[in-house]
Amino acid sequence: YLSILDTKNGANEENLAFLRQMMTENLQLESTHYSNFFALEPFKAQEYFSQPAQLMIVHKDFAQRGTIRYNSPQNIVMESWMEANYINDPRKFWYHQAKRMQDIQITPVYYDEDYTKVSMFSVIQGLYHQRRFYGVVGVGVLIDDFLEEIEHKSFGHTGGLFIADYQSGALLSKIGDLNSAKLNFLNVTDRMSSNLYTSDLKQSFWKDVLTQNIFYQEVTVSNGERYIVSSKRFVSLPWTLVGFQKVSELKQTEPVKMTW
Repeated sequence: YLSILDTKNGANEENLAFLRQMMTENLQLESTHYSNFFALEPFKAQEYFSQPAQLMIVHKDFAQRGTIRYNSPQNIVMESWMEANYINDPRKFWYHQAKRMQDIQITPVYYDEDYTKVSMFSVIQGLYHQRRFYGVVGVGVLIDDFLEEIEHKSFGHTGGLFIADYQSGALLSKIGDLNSAKLNFLNVTDRMSSNLYTSDLKQSFWKDVLTQNIFYQEVTVSNGERYIVSSKRFVSLPWTLVGFQKVSELKQTEPVKMTW
């Protein structure tokens, strides 16, 4: 939608209002998206806004999270910054990662200290014209929303999903809450607190499960119980989604097929 700013007068108020409306409408339809944003190179910020830099973020109100007001368009916030720190600071990898490569990319998880003050990862796309970099557009995904959707998924009483980093073995999501039957599989109640390669959870099969796409494999966990696991590696991140369920319970139900 940034092309609507390509006018003789740059970012006039009418076109800018329409752009904000489009960003807001897209945001309210996606429950796991926290923000939409764009940031421009200096020459493009000067052309559109007569400023040395321009970062615009349309985001939900974190204080409203968990209420019906969270996704309401009237509660969505628009903010903009005209300082060039995102251009000059290589630690703003959501910008500089897009500058290095034209493909759609996913950033690592980060805490957005300077702008939205939340933990997230971003899906980003560099803006290029004839190989010249103009800036970046992106979507911010709140890590809490993303992980909760996975953590709340259950297969029967004993099964569920989790995400791990297949390079480091770090368990990114938790397995369950206190007293959950899922914890018989892996007793992990906190995010990013355990490692499947190095901690007391370490077992020989984890390397294969996390580094491959596995449709169906039986494993024995530390308490001696037998479980079925399936795994699917992400395309653009070093993460693997793993599904699990106790063998004795699975035999009473239909197998889970992880096809995404």
